[in-house]
Parts: sequence; C-alpha cells; structure tokens
Amino acid sequence: MDRLDFIAKNYNESEGIEGALTYFRNLEILKFINGNNILNIGCGVGTIEKMLTADKNVIGIDGSNDKIEIARSKEYLCKVNFQHEFVENFKSDVKFDTIIMANIVEHLDNPVNVLKKLRNYLKDNGILIISVPNAPAFHKRIALSLGLINNYYQLTEADIEKGHKTNFDKNSLKDIIISSNYNIKELHGFFFKPLPNKYMEKLPDDYFQAYYEIGHNFDDYCSSILAISSKI
Repeated sequence: MDRLDFIAKNYNESEGIEGALTYFRNLEILKFINGNNILNIGCGVGTIEKMLTADKNVIGIDGSNDKIEIARSKEYLCKVNFQHEFVENFKSDVKFDTIIMANIVEHLDNPVNVLKKLRNYLKDNGILIISVPNAPAFHKRIALSLGLINNYYQLTEADIEKGHKTNFDKNSLKDIIISSNYNIKELHGFFFKPLPNKYMEKLPDDYFQAYYEIGHNFDDYCSSILAISSKI
C-alpha cells in the first residue's frame, strides 16, 4: 500500500474530531479566496470543494489515490477536476487566482522549492493560502509542562504517523514564505484547541464554534496558523 494511502486510511478529515477541525479550518480559508480559478493542493476527499460556490473552477490534487477516488465519487463535486498527483510533479497551463495548501507544507521535504515552483502557476494578482499546525499551541504547551514532549518542535509519534516532517511556528513559516519570494499579506493563528483530540472528541458541537470564535483573541495559542501571501 502506498504510504499516503496508508495515512489516509487512518486519518478521516470529514468525520469526528478531525472533521470538526477541518470544517473550521476551511471556514477560515474561505474568507480569503480570491477569484474563480482555484488550485487546492492536498484536496483529500474534497471538503473545501464542497464549501466553495458553484461558479468556481477548481482543480484539486492529492498524493493519495484513495482520497481522490472518494472525492470523484461524490456527485455534488462532479464539476471539480480531481487529480491523483504529488505537488512536486504537478504541471498546468493554467494560472490560478488562488492556490490553497491546507496543512500540506509540514509534510514537504523541501517546502521552499515547492513554493517557488507554485509561483509559476499563480497569477500576478493571485494569492497563496497556507495553513499549518502551530507548534507552540496551547495544548502543546500543556504537553510540555507535563513532560510529554521535550520541546514544541519535537515530532511526536502522532506527527510521524501523519507524515509530518516539520513543526512550524509563525516565525519559521514566515521565513520559508519570504525565502520563496512571496509577500506576506496576513499571518495569524486560528482555532483555540485547549486539549488533545481524544479529550476534544467528548465535547458538544457548540464548544467547537466557541473555540473557533475566541481563537481570534488568542492568536499565539491557537492550534493552527494561516498565511495569506502574494508574489513579489
């Protein structure tokens, strides 16, 4: 079995706690969508595509063939061009108004090379949207205090199982974006996650809406970081 398909079988971004976190991540991303031509890198089973308006022209790529087949099977996503492809190998004659990389950069061996490549597919007035988990998030601070991790940037067993290569904070994410010749227009945290997933799963749904709303007041403690960038 392909490594990404193995990860995909153990990670369901449309159900349970991961589904809830994905939904609120997508809400934050949708605030910044620009134009009608969209490239979604790491589209998974099409959770962002489901939330986009019907007038968008969307290409969704993912390295997991299993995820792509699930996305293609959804009748309401029949207008989306889903492709089984790694971003490193992606090519297009089309330039995009928005390129989305939702929780993808932390999986890359050489994110700067990939981000530089994507400049070729972004319109001059287009935007690049990146989200990553936040290394010094509140729940990670608790784990450090309890001695469960040695530092915020340590790759845990859960990180490795998900295929993570790097844990980012706002400064390290900013560094790779600037090194890739982009101008950062917006950089902030979102979604306050006070506890590990196994404890969050027991909470009522309305708690998640509250954590999303108050997260904008606790920027550095949020579980995720969002960066909005344009070409220099």
